[in-house]
Amino acid sequence: AELRTSSSSCRPAAVAQAARERLLHASRSFADDLGEASAALLELLRNLEALLSEADGGGAEFPRSEAVTHLVHRLLVCLGDVARYRELYADRSDKDWSHAEA
Repeated sequence: AELRTSSSSCRPAAVAQAARERLLHASRSFADDLGEASAALLELLRNLEALLSEADGGGAEFPRSEAVTHLVHRLLVCLGDVARYRELYADRSDKDWSHAEA
């Protein structure tokens, strides 16, 4: 068996570098998606808050059922999860968990 020269010995490093670059791109893309998810959840929560405020101020009866309470709770949990994931995938070594803890 013939021993291969330096061109084959660089190949594993090039493959590893390409894999790291793909992973970094996927991580940044995921972080961008998390930002969009956070904005969408906040908008949904604000819209729900406005709807509840209108119902209170306008004298209309809005069903404040267990389902509404559950929905608000789930939105807050999801916002906390997204904040935690954003920190996990942030491009910094020092993590700020205050948004996920609040």
